[in-house]
Amino acid sequence: MNSTGSSEPEKLLISIVDDDVCVRESLGGLIRSLGFAAKEYASAEDFLTWGWWDESVCVILDVRLPAMGGLELQRYLAESQRARSIVVISGHATENEQTWAKLRGAVAFLKKPFTDESLLKAVRDSIARGRNGLALDSGVASEKICPLCHESARVAEVPKVLTIDHIDIRACAVEMIKILNPEWSEEDGICRRCWKFYVGLGRVVDFLRSPDAPMDGANARIRQDG
Repeated sequence: MNSTGSSEPEKLLISIVDDDVCVRESLGGLIRSLGFAAKEYASAEDFLTWGWWDESVCVILDVRLPAMGGLELQRYLAESQRARSIVVISGHATENEQTWAKLRGAVAFLKKPFTDESLLKAVRDSIARGRNGLALDSGVASEKICPLCHESARVAEVPKVLTIDHIDIRACAVEMIKILNPEWSEEDGICRRCWKFYVGLGRVVDFLRSPDAPMDGANARIRQDG
């Protein structure tokens, strides 16, 4: 488990999880040169065993890790309500992996090689957002941050009630959200960007369930499940 030690770090702590020792040391040195504290881990397991979960204001997380992958660790931390301010880095991530990282709340997804400036901007954004989706310097309430992407810049677009003309598509979209984000409820709201994404999924599912859809094996299962 995490080591919430008796001695709290005096500086804001940035945790770095990457199996490449050169990357870890480079990022750690950069972070420390700006006055932050930094702790480095070679694997997700090391971070879960020795990491200071609660003290970390930001976790810089590589996608490709031995054993437990970076996105799996991100999901675990999100479900345990810890270290939600995450910057994902990768040299070989797919577009789907980028999408899932952002949907799970990553502040930024940086492709290697990235500039020091882009990383530092992402880290500062994480610090501003703070733990548990709260902006430390803006006083933004947690219920005004999209619970799926945690995007504080779109707080004005989070509706209290989701609306759409087509009732079936709306129902499909809500179903997709709840399948992929079991902790979510409609009362939590959602930003327009995420809502449009799930409405798109809802339209696909609604079409596949319709009588006019081609009946291949996958569609037959979807129609049966629906």
